[in-house]
Amino acid sequence: MEVISERARMADQRSGNQRPRVADATSRVGRRRETGTRPPSAGPELDRLSTIFVLGPDIGDVGGVSTHLAQMFSSSLSADFRLIHFLTGSGGRRENRRRKLWRAINSPVQLVGATARHRPRIMHINSAPDPKAFWRDAVYLVLAKSMGRQTVLEMHGSHLPIDYCVSRNRVRQAAIRGILRLANRIVLLSESDFVAYQNYDPHLSAVIIPNAVEVPAVTPPRKPVSDDASLKLIYIGRLVRAKGIFEAVEAVRLLQARNIHVRLDLVGAGPDSEELRRSIVDAGVQDRVQVSGPQHGADKERVLEESDVLVFPTYREGLPYALLESMAAGTVPVTCSVGGIPDVLSKGECGIVVPPRDPSAVAEAVHRLHRDREMARALSEAAHRVVVEHYQVSRMASDFRRLYERM
Repeated sequence: MEVISERARMADQRSGNQRPRVADATSRVGRRRETGTRPPSAGPELDRLSTIFVLGPDIGDVGGVSTHLAQMFSSSLSADFRLIHFLTGSGGRRENRRRKLWRAINSPVQLVGATARHRPRIMHINSAPDPKAFWRDAVYLVLAKSMGRQTVLEMHGSHLPIDYCVSRNRVRQAAIRGILRLANRIVLLSESDFVAYQNYDPHLSAVIIPNAVEVPAVTPPRKPVSDDASLKLIYIGRLVRAKGIFEAVEAVRLLQARNIHVRLDLVGAGPDSEELRRSIVDAGVQDRVQVSGPQHGADKERVLEESDVLVFPTYREGLPYALLESMAAGTVPVTCSVGGIPDVLSKGECGIVVPPRDPSAVAEAVHRLHRDREMARALSEAAHRVVVEHYQVSRMASDFRRLYERM
């Protein structure tokens, strides 16, 4: 197993947010790179810059993959490589079938044209946690290899190779293995994903590069939660049943029945939002639970800093940004041991693990934090420390820099 090691390069050069569109591919490249000018003190090193196409959704979209791309383009990678964003997927646009078909046909043609213009050495394809996205990105992967490019296939989310074939027959499984073997490197988010892919096909060249978040260089300690205060609970993410949101509401009802007063803020949007609102009323906890919709930027940072506990009893995950962002703010996670979450929690005693689909376990975990505020404070400090030491953007940039340089 090759695990990209951590490197302590904390000084992050910034390339700014000036990313004009490039040709028809809705690509983006730092304006400094496009004009060929050099940042101060860069020296002759930039003469060896490689152009890298980074394929993925719109950076401005809401979602883990878009967040990941934003982190890459704002990191020191933009100073070391000429990164060009090639837009894949609908980018949040509403499309009828005709437009979707046209995009599916036209996008590969645009990729060929953009490749001829910019001559990238590496194509880094970010595949969303969706079987349809995998088959779409397989087309890009085949094209990249046919044009003689080095390829990185980064698999986000928790779907495993066998999930991409509904019938799971041998012919389709052979096709999936063939597609995955086209990638010079497959980037995975967690140890569990690595084991699953190696069990699926030991010949795959896979590495682990976990997600990361931006953490201020100096973060003041969280103000201690007073012993008599109600704990402020937060869930942040898509409002879908598989994230455990209904178990979170039921946990509040169980706590209320014990006369333990907490407040839960459900931050996000999704297909199950209306059913969720009805369940809040049915449980009789509408004075304790609110659905506040998506939050971004400073607003999201504020609600995280004001919260004590992240209630995140998800059934299935990759390595969720909601977990890392909340821990960076010192919020104690109550979550499930799925996907890449065990990798994070193994770095230190920084949260409480509960079984999926078990609201009583969620309620008990919150009750423990309610009655033992010293433990809550210790877990809060540990959660922040784990992110600072292991999940900073500077570490992720170093990991990808090392990967690109080896290719």
